[in-house]
Amino acid sequence: MATCAQVVQRYGPPTSRGLTSEGQQRLIYAYQQMQVDPKAFIPFYGRAYTTEHTQTIIDCDKEGRVQAWTSDQGQDKFGDGLGGGAKQR
Repeated sequence: MATCAQVVQRYGPPTSRGLTSEGQQRLIYAYQQMQVDPKAFIPFYGRAYTTEHTQTIIDCDKEGRVQAWTSDQGQDKFGDGLGGGAKQR
């Protein structure tokens, strides 16, 4: 069974740390990027961009052993003007 210390040693410092209501340590690794559609620079086209995110949450018991983890990822599209109107998936 892996420990929180091993996770941090392998993947580096987490984006943030916290505590659960049960007193367990929580490590959160998060990544987000935004990409602007080049057409957004055309007059009257409007803003159009896509964001992508990934997040992994690792819970460790009071002895520092990994107890559970969750991971999710997603993509959102935003826009207005002629270039907007993208529907969320």
